[in-house]
Amino acid sequence: MENFTITVMTSWFIAYGCNGACCGPDGWCGYGPDFCGTGCISNCNAKAECGRYANPPGKTCVLNVCCSEHGFCGSTRDFCTGGCQSNCVEHPQPPPGSPQGRVLSRVIGYYEAWNAFSNCRRTLPSDLPLDALTHVNYAFTFLDPVTYEVTPMDGSTSTQLFHSTTAIKKLKPGLEVWASLGGWTFSDNHTVTQPLLGDIARSAAKRQQFANHVLRFLDTYSFDGIDIDWEYPGASDRGGRPEDVPNFVLLMKTLRETLNKSPRRLGTSFTVPASLWYLRWFDVPGLLQYSDFTNIMSYDLHGTWDRDNVLGNIIRPHTNLTEIKLACELLWRVGVKPSQVSLGFGFYGRSFTLADPSCSTPGACRFSDGGAPGKCTASPGYLGYYEIQDIIAQNPGITVHHDQEAAIKHITWSGNQWIAYDDADTFKQKVDWANSVGFSGSLIWASDLDDNMQTAHQGLTGKTVTNNDRILAESNALYAKSELQRSFNTQCEVKECVKPDVYQPYSIHSYCNPGDTLVGFDNADCPDSGFKPICCPVIKYPSDCIWRGGGSDCNGQCHEDTSTCRRGSKAFCCKDPSYDRNMRMRGCRWTVCNGHCQGLETEMAKSKCGFYHERLCCMNWVDTGPALKNCHWVGRGDCADNTCSPSEVTVKRSTAGDGAVCAWFRQKSLCCTADRTTEAFMCRRTYCDIYPWDCPPDTGYDDNPPEDEFTPEIDSPWWANGGHDELRRAAADSGDELPPGLEFVEPDGEHQNLTIRELNALEKRAPSRREYVIWVIIDGKKVKLTIRALPYPGPSKMFNGKNGRTAYKFVIRQQAGTCATTSLETLPAMANPNGQEERYEADHPIELQYMQWFLEAVTTSRRPDGTKLPTNLRLNTFNLKRFMQAWNGGPSSSGSSSHGISAGLFPRPASNVPVIWDRMNLNDRMFSILGSNYNRAPFRLIPRTINNMKGKVFALQQPFDLPTWLTTVAEAAEADIGEEDWLEPLREIVSIWRYLWSPEVLPTIQRQRRQMRQQMATASVSLTGLNNLADIWEDFDINYWYTTAQHTREFLRNAVQRAAEVYERDPEHRPANWDRVTAQLDEILYQMDRFGGGLP
Repeated sequence: MENFTITVMTSWFIAYGCNGACCGPDGWCGYGPDFCGTGCISNCNAKAECGRYANPPGKTCVLNVCCSEHGFCGSTRDFCTGGCQSNCVEHPQPPPGSPQGRVLSRVIGYYEAWNAFSNCRRTLPSDLPLDALTHVNYAFTFLDPVTYEVTPMDGSTSTQLFHSTTAIKKLKPGLEVWASLGGWTFSDNHTVTQPLLGDIARSAAKRQQFANHVLRFLDTYSFDGIDIDWEYPGASDRGGRPEDVPNFVLLMKTLRETLNKSPRRLGTSFTVPASLWYLRWFDVPGLLQYSDFTNIMSYDLHGTWDRDNVLGNIIRPHTNLTEIKLACELLWRVGVKPSQVSLGFGFYGRSFTLADPSCSTPGACRFSDGGAPGKCTASPGYLGYYEIQDIIAQNPGITVHHDQEAAIKHITWSGNQWIAYDDADTFKQKVDWANSVGFSGSLIWASDLDDNMQTAHQGLTGKTVTNNDRILAESNALYAKSELQRSFNTQCEVKECVKPDVYQPYSIHSYCNPGDTLVGFDNADCPDSGFKPICCPVIKYPSDCIWRGGGSDCNGQCHEDTSTCRRGSKAFCCKDPSYDRNMRMRGCRWTVCNGHCQGLETEMAKSKCGFYHERLCCMNWVDTGPALKNCHWVGRGDCADNTCSPSEVTVKRSTAGDGAVCAWFRQKSLCCTADRTTEAFMCRRTYCDIYPWDCPPDTGYDDNPPEDEFTPEIDSPWWANGGHDELRRAAADSGDELPPGLEFVEPDGEHQNLTIRELNALEKRAPSRREYVIWVIIDGKKVKLTIRALPYPGPSKMFNGKNGRTAYKFVIRQQAGTCATTSLETLPAMANPNGQEERYEADHPIELQYMQWFLEAVTTSRRPDGTKLPTNLRLNTFNLKRFMQAWNGGPSSSGSSSHGISAGLFPRPASNVPVIWDRMNLNDRMFSILGSNYNRAPFRLIPRTINNMKGKVFALQQPFDLPTWLTTVAEAAEADIGEEDWLEPLREIVSIWRYLWSPEVLPTIQRQRRQMRQQMATASVSLTGLNNLADIWEDFDINYWYTTAQHTREFLRNAVQRAAEVYERDPEHRPANWDRVTAQLDEILYQMDRFGGGLP
């Protein structure tokens, strides 16, 4: 196949004009005196693109391409040889430092969202071949032209598809699902969306607004990153402007900085074209400063659009290795490393109708039009991979031409139809080249275009692609590759048959001996619905146990995260997190595909990955040796015998292992003997047990909560006895009079020099949980605003009367286990149990002090993290008074109100909230959403120790007293005993976030946040001058959750570091428990990173 170089022909310029150059006396195009001087025909003031006749003289070309002898910019031989003036390297080499063999370490499959609703070959996200992918990019999301919120592409696409797409992460743990924003249609001419990214990028305020919406979108739908597909900034034919180039970098900078506020690691990427004309408008090095990688669209190099440019209507492959190399050289010219780039692969072809059916040579023959539309893609000049394979299958005598140099195949059929495409052969050619260069990943447009056998995915990755049902059945652990299992046969015991107690179904511990706990049942050979309890020692407590195997073709085989208690052809499998920690702490890891062990690591085993192997490497420690020993693959032939022995752990399972593939979709097991010297500490005392003086009980309950659901809350004894006296006063909406609920209070001498924020922090330490204080500056004076929560019942009265019917009738507590066990369990809450007041407390999932922080943001224009609200979200003195009136104004007996909000506008948080709600002020509406005597649905009963520490976390205080805790650490290190007492508070911190993110609590928090936003939105409409109130709340809400999460992580990491410093004071004489301590600390930090915080 001929070399696809672009030669600028003079005849083309004569026919179509000089494209901005001078037309010289002889009709030739060029620059300088010979063309622009005497006898010049047209464009005689033109300046060259580059070189001596440019403006300024000596100007170089964009992307550092060659400046030709005549002042034109280009990257081929015509520009880079002869009298080339600058950057005269025709084929630059990639910058050094990119590891080879990694193009398949990141495989991004783009998903065309519109195919979820197609009438022909409908493809749902769960239909994608996830075994072949590491990432799925949802394509595409659009923007609301007014608010810049992230939206579906059109009205026919439901937001439910966002949920459905991210839900596929449950099918394959470790899979990342990103949202791709933009696309070709988004930037089409004459569309409302084309100018949006340019408009946003040129304004700092709009960039921040956009970034905030992206962050909220990613968190709302659980996407893991955002891919910006702007096609194309700067390009005039696509609505671009020159200033788009630097502004795009500023946009990515703002986006990256905003996403960094999330406790989750959210990714950013952007796409770039493989065309000099469009790529010239990308500052790729600048953009990569704020991105994880870039995706080069090394496809669509040619199509029917060629008829309108210098190339003309010549058939050419849409993706060929010759031009891909040239396109990538444009990146090397500006210093982009291959390791920063994902190479694009097309699962489709560009088809043509031949002008002469007898002439079908690419690069030489002409087309008359695009090819006939496909049956399902239904677009001229375009066929999906599955449609191409159908054509080949339906035409047995078809000739497939393989162009070895261009790494492409092409066929001709139906007389005049022509198309080029990739398959396993040409994919491998491109993959081999990409691996040799050092690309860090690959992308597929698009995964839903493959055939039903996933031939294209298998051809690209070089491996058999397992179906999703089998992936789900085999991958219940989140981090399967790093998690270990071990046998519990020597510790666990299967009891005799028992009959369950129908009256006390949750009395699970009664089935086991003291010191043991129930982990599962075996119902084999037990009559009358009986079962055999399976009990394990608490000190070796496994979790999430399940029976696996059975049937003629199934076999009992545990997953990588589990351990076995085998019985017959089935296996009883339990998660064993302690040996996950042991493997990671003791230095075992899997390399990337074709990677190798390093330094002191020893190769323990290897597993096939496509054409190469990944290797299991373990550090060969001087004192104990590797954490794993005697590793070997089990399973031959049909792999019916593929289960590790009871004394071994299953480290990995694979259809091929290190050799031949199993039959019947079975898998081999990699079995190893695990080092069992590291045992975990067991935490049996809570923080409140250890430090009772720092754990006072909650005394904020209503001692006599009303039980009648129709008793007006506002007329409760607490209200009548003066609890809301300040709030019931009306304030005049004029002059300098203070809003109701405000009073001038001069701080006493001890505190008179404190700042407003310091005074607010001081008030947070007040003992009452019903009353909060905000210090505000109004007209130059310090003003004390008192806000009060609504009364709520304690645990013993939570379920009483009609109002108790909606209460959540379970308690949530930490599971017993090691000092790194942060998981929770839910048990029934019996009415008035003995001692329940002492053990459990009623928790507001969203803390009452949330309102204090919100009021502080409104009145001081400062967010919880200390930064200022944007100027457009700050209230002036007049509007601040109006807000205070709406917040604190009280109803009158006639039904009118002083808060200025029309009755009936606000939705109620619960059906049993009384009618008088319509006349309640904002204070009572918002606090009622958080939970009250009448709205008991939000409350959860949790242990005092968790409730106490949670309150401190969300007050942005230290969860516990650090100096006292460090004293306990030092005493334990000195005695080499008692580590449990200082590890317990650390695990409780993580348990707080596991509690908030649990399925028992998270939906409640999400519902409350929606209700609060609805209240603020309605107030914005109803109150003149406060139309931005909902935006203030949203800005505050996002910042509050991220600030508390960041505060928690920073405190925990600091505490862990301080503890480690205590144990490392004398490296020559470390405490004997040092290894056990570091293992527990590592696990706690690991779980905090996994579960700790974010936006609900």
